[in-house]
Amino acid sequence: MNVSGTNTGSFMGIPHTGKKAMVEDMDIVELNDQGLCISHKSVNPNGILYAVGIMDKLDPSNMAAEAAALGIMAAADAGDTEKLVSYFAPDAKHYFNGIANSNDELKKRVTGFKSGFPDVKRSLTVVASGNGAVSVQGWLTGTNTGMFMGNPASGNKIKVSALGVYKFNDAGKVTEAWVELDAATMLAQLKGEQKMSTVKAKK
Repeated sequence: MNVSGTNTGSFMGIPHTGKKAMVEDMDIVELNDQGLCISHKSVNPNGILYAVGIMDKLDPSNMAAEAAALGIMAAADAGDTEKLVSYFAPDAKHYFNGIANSNDELKKRVTGFKSGFPDVKRSLTVVASGNGAVSVQGWLTGTNTGMFMGNPASGNKIKVSALGVYKFNDAGKVTEAWVELDAATMLAQLKGEQKMSTVKAKK
């Protein structure tokens, strides 16, 4: 299914281009452990921006910040903590599920996840930037084949939603980061109390 329209008004603070856009949307279907179906609609925001010519007008610093956010995800997936902290200012402030911590604590947390879930993967469905910040939304998946939080491997798979907001300085380094992870679902999946959701995309 397609979503179409004409950019005749200001969008993301940028004057209209007058161009028409047509982008595909997706039905995101999730099956919970009771077999119930939950459906969501999703449209690629970058597809809209390219289609109406707004992407060309975006601040290059926003594009660099988005690239840095993707680099953060890749470094975390690889367990490369030195590469990971290179994206952050030395005195960066982190807030993980509301708890303040530092770059060193970020490194320990990522190392712990990589040890517990060697195949850990952060898959983003939304990346948006503006006003010196990048927001991301997506999924964290993996198989618990190593020690995690002091517990032996369960062999169970996890798939939990995650949100992140990263604030950048003029040098392109993250000064503040807020990350929220659905810890309750993750713990339930580790215990085998809830099966990992199945996500399918239909055009």
